[in-house]
Amino acid sequence: MSPDKLNETLERHARANEGTNHGSEYDFCILPSADSLTDALGFHFAQIKVSSVSTGWRLETTEAWDIRITTVDKPDEVLIETAQAWFFGLEHSPKVSSSAAADEVLDFVIDLRRVVGNALMYMVRVSPPMSMWYGCHWEDFAFDGDSQRWLLHFGFSD
Repeated sequence: MSPDKLNETLERHARANEGTNHGSEYDFCILPSADSLTDALGFHFAQIKVSSVSTGWRLETTEAWDIRITTVDKPDEVLIETAQAWFFGLEHSPKVSSSAAADEVLDFVIDLRRVVGNALMYMVRVSPPMSMWYGCHWEDFAFDGDSQRWLLHFGFSD
């Protein structure tokens, strides 16, 4: 399983959750190499460009994102619950049987685990800089493996 295949699944579910007044964005990415997970997340968020009428496009500093991470104690349970909510629990989510939804979510978690292995999972909280829009609602999770780090993002914006 590759990150690209995971993103195909995530994109399919994001499209299925599009509404008339909002867009969904679900993404899985490899984080930049860094000495720590916090630094890798900082490099990732600092690469997001901010648009401002007065200054045009620019980047914000890592510190401006106020990144906080918390260890997830039961990662597979949290992944199943989170994917269920974002894939099938939103206002515009596709209506499928509970067994079909459970199978789809479990397949996603198994595929994700094939990529991240036994990497430690963290909930990522950010407070986006005042000068930018990150989304209306989001949930981010980071995975810290032996030689790689990843970010899983679920979000929507209006």
